Amino acid sequence: HGQTMRVAVSDSPEGEFRLVKNLLPPFSIDPHAVVTPSGMYFFYCVNEYEAERVGTVVMCDKMTDPLTLEGNPVCVIRPTLDEEIYQRDRFKEGQHWHTIEGAFYFCVGNTHFLMYSGACHQNPTYFIGYSVAHGAPDADLRTLDWKKYPDDNTYSPLLSKNDFIEGMGHNSVIFDNGKCYIVYHGRDYGSEAFRNDSGIPEDTRSARIDEMKDNIRKSRRGAGFFHLNRRDIIILLIIDVLFEQRLLYERGEPEGTRRNDEQKRRIINRQLHSKNKNTYK
Repeated sequence: HGQTMRVAVSDSPEGEFRLVKNLLPPFSIDPHAVVTPSGMYFFYCVNEYEAERVGTVVMCDKMTDPLTLEGNPVCVIRPTLDEEIYQRDRFKEGQHWHTIEGAFYFCVGNTHFLMYSGACHQNPTYFIGYSVAHGAPDADLRTLDWKKYPDDNTYSPLLSKNDFIEGMGHNSVIFDNGKCYIVYHGRDYGSEAFRNDSGIPEDTRSARIDEMKDNIRKSRRGAGFFHLNRRDIIILLIIDVLFEQRLLYERGEPEGTRRNDEQKRRIINRQLHSKNKNTYK
């Protein structure tokens, strides 16, 4: 995809979209734009080479309009843990590459939350975590004092690999009828990679959703805000499988590239089996 930020516009959410501007040069990934009482902000990820822990970090800049960054970005989350190592000795011996990516922001009252994914999706420590900051809803998000939960030196993931699911990351959050849901990708633990006709393995991660419990009234500091409901919802997995089949069909790809019915049944049965047993860290 070029590993850069671009802006496309359309007269309708259904498209067609047309490219109108390159927003940031490579390497820049994982955009997340939000509108707050103080304006529009843009979260994204870049590589940081001159740091104690080199790797990918989360930046935040303000936007003057949907096509223009103010040009005063601030790093809001950077690696602080060995569990955030993407690959050891990646470019030279003794220099481990770290990754913090996939930012998602929301605010509840005067408490600001910035969620992120850490490490590599193939690593056992890959996880979803979050940082907390405090300030008025109209605060400049770049000036807030962001702190990882529970602190910079403690590995305490909201979601990470367990006996049933792995590769859990890149989330968003939905509020609906007083409830809070986290949507993220993951794969069934130990599942074999799906191979296409060329024998190339393709990752089997799919969209998952779970309810989060709100504990903000019990903690003015925001610590321990999230508690998962320990209940996987199967519907997104089914939608993901069916949508994948529809896309392949519409693209005219051969039958061999599609998951067969037996494989789909195995995936769904495993997910249903773990529905009431899955526990998250």
